[in-house]
Amino acid sequence: MAGAAWLAIGLAAQAEETPRVDPVQIDSSRPDWENPAVNARGKMPASASHFPFESRAAAL
Repeated sequence: MAGAAWLAIGLAAQAEETPRVDPVQIDSSRPDWENPAVNARGKMPASASHFPFESRAAAL
């Protein structure tokens, strides 16, 4: 029961300290490298590398 009370207090304190972020204005006249609304362009999605092993024992 005491743990739930501490959790509620912690969440309330965190909610009050959340910083406010101003909305980013999207301006199409600015180049991509100056536009903060553009995160990345022409990039492939992230993926993990793969390497096939003959067996599970060889992989470990």
